[in-house]
Amino acid sequence: MIVSGPFWQPPAPYRFAKKTPKQRRSIERVEDILETTRRLILHQGIESITTKRLASEARIPIASIYQYFIDKEAIVYTFYDHWLSEALMRILASPELKLVDQHIGKYFITLNRLIIRDFEIIALDKNLFTGINHYPKLDQILDNFKHQLSAAITSTILSGRSFTVKDSDNHRPPAINTNDLQTALRIVLEIMFFELRAINKEPMEIGNRQCVIA
Repeated sequence: MIVSGPFWQPPAPYRFAKKTPKQRRSIERVEDILETTRRLILHQGIESITTKRLASEARIPIASIYQYFIDKEAIVYTFYDHWLSEALMRILASPELKLVDQHIGKYFITLNRLIIRDFEIIALDKNLFTGINHYPKLDQILDNFKHQLSAAITSTILSGRSFTVKDSDNHRPPAINTNDLQTALRIVLEIMFFELRAINKEPMEIGNRQCVIA
């Protein structure tokens, strides 16, 4: 497993917040806001998020919310940024991906299963996809997740610690081009997320039309 290196670095926390909490009490307050956001999205949908509702549910003054977030959009972006970062770490840390000397195709099959399972268990993926219509930066956050995941996998493959890549004559092939590898991984991930949206029967843009997989 690779969780750091030249091709991947963890995203900066609270990058959508007005300011970064530093003291323990401030961090706990922001985490309370994000946890309340999670509960509301999970049980009542992303459309239920308002700063007034969050303040009421978290039992904090609304001024405390505006101390750290400029509006509800910044809260939603911060929540999903954190959620996807945590999902990324869970997926990469999964024992199922520790496939030393195993075929790379099986790695991607396992990766696909882990992504779908992780997103379904949290049950927030449907709101993520539908919320993109009202929160445009969610698409950027999801794209960043896919970029970070492909970069982490690239680092894993190029490190040589997870795979033994040899041809039929037991010789190692020529060196892998990093850019080509990352491009191929992004295509694989796009297919995985196409499948994930299909599972949720969420609309996907094909050309200038929106289609739903039946």
